[in-house]
Amino acid sequence: MGGRSVLAWQAELALSLGCEKIVCLGNQSGPEIDAVKQRVEEKDAQFRMITSLLDFVGQVSSGHEVVVLADGVMLDRSQLPEHLKEGRGVLAIPAEEGLSAGFERVDADYAWAGLLVARGDIVERLADFPPDSDIIALLLRLALQARTPLISLGSEVLENGDLILAVDESALAEREDMLIAQSASRVSWMGPGNAIAARVAQALAPRFLEGGPLVAGGLSLVLLAAGVGSTLAGLQALGLGLLSAGVLSRAIQTALKNLKQRLYAEAGSEKFSKYINWIIDLLLVISLAVPLTLSGAHEALFLPIVLLGMVRLTTSLSPDRLKPLLSDRVVLGIALAAASYFGVLPQVMGGLTLVTLATALIFQSKLR
Repeated sequence: MGGRSVLAWQAELALSLGCEKIVCLGNQSGPEIDAVKQRVEEKDAQFRMITSLLDFVGQVSSGHEVVVLADGVMLDRSQLPEHLKEGRGVLAIPAEEGLSAGFERVDADYAWAGLLVARGDIVERLADFPPDSDIIALLLRLALQARTPLISLGSEVLENGDLILAVDESALAEREDMLIAQSASRVSWMGPGNAIAARVAQALAPRFLEGGPLVAGGLSLVLLAAGVGSTLAGLQALGLGLLSAGVLSRAIQTALKNLKQRLYAEAGSEKFSKYINWIIDLLLVISLAVPLTLSGAHEALFLPIVLLGMVRLTTSLSPDRLKPLLSDRVVLGIALAAASYFGVLPQVMGGLTLVTLATALIFQSKLR
């Protein structure tokens, strides 16, 4: 899914739960297995392939916790209960819906959702069973006998596609399409720039998920640099337009990265996002203050700094439904580019500053 095997997807899920060793039951070999092994070892964990029940018994000691994933199970990490990240449990779904989706029944009311966390001592008991026994089924029964608690996820995880049993290519393709569509639908049109970026990412996925973020990020840097260069050369309207295009390209990069992380089940972080947003605002201030001379710097910089400062302040005070619009630099950049083209940039900046000031005062009063 998204160009990555189910095994690689499951390995990422296991690593996200803190697993230090991943044991894969099977006798296959090849590039896919090697790629998963390399990925796991890059995360300072171990990867082993085993073919028999006794091989597995030797991999786990009683002091370990063991995470068991059934073959083909794909669960969105956002659906992992908080309890499971710190304790033990057998994930379950309502029996009727679970059985129809191909999952195994655990009792009259529930089916196993294909993931459990239990004490490692249950593995030692596998040695009492015939070597050709079904290891996964035995581990499930032993975990239940050890009174590992059932944790119900609810049937909505099946309806939303957050949990599937990848038994064939069609199931993977259906989940892939669902995740791509969901990624775009979750972005509100209240922020048109980000909404457009999400739709572009949806159109580019899954073919361009691997190299797409890098290309979009590089294009963003080029457009931002060209925008500042154009304004310094006296083409302010063009420069502001290029800056807006650069911000849009940056939003497309972010949307592609987020979609890639969902399809690959990777943990992602935007630790530099806050700093990049500040740099974009700084570039806008510079472009709005042109022409800038040393003697008139305080006058030229006043409106741009106050405008961007008020926009940030109002965004922090506003209700969630308005934040996408107030934080959308694509829309702001286009509006300022149009104002510069028609020769009314100072008036538009002043008007927007007053509007954001009034809005901030209203929201501040409501917060109190």
